[in-house]
Amino acid sequence: MRVRGDSASWTLEDATSDFGIAQMAQALGYTDDAAYFRNRALDYVNLFSQSVGFFRGKQSNGTWRTSDADFKPNSWGCEFVEGAPWHYSTPAPQDPRPSPASCPPAWQSSSTP
Repeated sequence: MRVRGDSASWTLEDATSDFGIAQMAQALGYTDDAAYFRNRALDYVNLFSQSVGFFRGKQSNGTWRTSDADFKPNSWGCEFVEGAPWHYSTPAPQDPRPSPASCPPAWQSSSTP
């Protein structure tokens, strides 16, 4: 199965956009729409792989695009645009207290790759 070449970066960046939409909807009194987009904004956690400690792309059937052994967090391209998994390790300003299970290494220390 094929995965869209930039699926992970789009999903992670859309989560931030969805959060902004939720905030605007709430301010305008559209509470149902706000709840819908607030929930969508948290979908980014579905791309976090505990086994490698990074966000990564998935196939259309829900499996990871690469095996754990073949995953390279410093490799540009594939499911990321204009960066590598390391660059996308802090994309969730809308979720200031994520669960530890969805917490990338960059959130656990101040070290850089």
